Amino acid sequence: METIGQQYIYDQCGDHALQEIEKMFDSVPFTKDFHSGNLTNREYYQRHLLEAVIRIGFNNDVDTYCLHKIISSHTSVARKLLDYLKEEYGHDSMIAKDLEKFGISEADILNTEPLFSTKLLIAFMYYEIDKEGALPTVIWNWFVEWYSHRYNMTITLKAEEEFGINKVRNSLSHLKIDDELTHEDDMTSALALLIQNKNDLKKAKSYLTNYIQLIGMYFQELYDSTIGASKQTSSATVPYLEDCLQSSNK
Repeated sequence: METIGQQYIYDQCGDHALQEIEKMFDSVPFTKDFHSGNLTNREYYQRHLLEAVIRIGFNNDVDTYCLHKIISSHTSVARKLLDYLKEEYGHDSMIAKDLEKFGISEADILNTEPLFSTKLLIAFMYYEIDKEGALPTVIWNWFVEWYSHRYNMTITLKAEEEFGINKVRNSLSHLKIDDELTHEDDMTSALALLIQNKNDLKKAKSYLTNYIQLIGMYFQELYDSTIGASKQTSSATVPYLEDCLQSSNK
């Protein structure tokens, strides 16, 4: 029987994710400079943190739902997902403490409507869990950790440079905790339990493509509602979505 090693899965998924991220950098304004640490923007960064807090809460709910669906059929994966959820729980509160330094209260967070792209992302994950089981959740969590390991420290250090240590102290602590907990490795090992052959790997890459397209939509919305709004530019969210759909259909 065809078998695939854990390192091979990590390399293949990482290469594919990087290719899709580069497409996003080429299509969505400000993302390349933001992720490389060349530029930041106060309003953009604040809203980015705010949506991260909202998304973490939703993601915990999704993980819990997935556990309910797979607990009896994928015990080994469920155990890893449970450990991950337990360790991630409360991390949104850490980031929220940095938002307080920007003048954004807990009440402000609770009263903020998620961006449309976030709603699409979460709805898509629920749909795919019902259809496919654990893979949609695990590959998303893997991507979150892969992305964080590569970009979030750079983004946060640039924010520290521009806005001061008091506004990023808890975000830096969060990144340090994630690194110590080896979440990227944990999710890779969970993926290795689910990806048994090339067809499984192809399916995982397809999810990565869909997720990164949705993240591209998010960064377009983020730009349009902050930097773009201040420049009175017209929204490009719909054209970007159309580009994503055309790419998916090829």
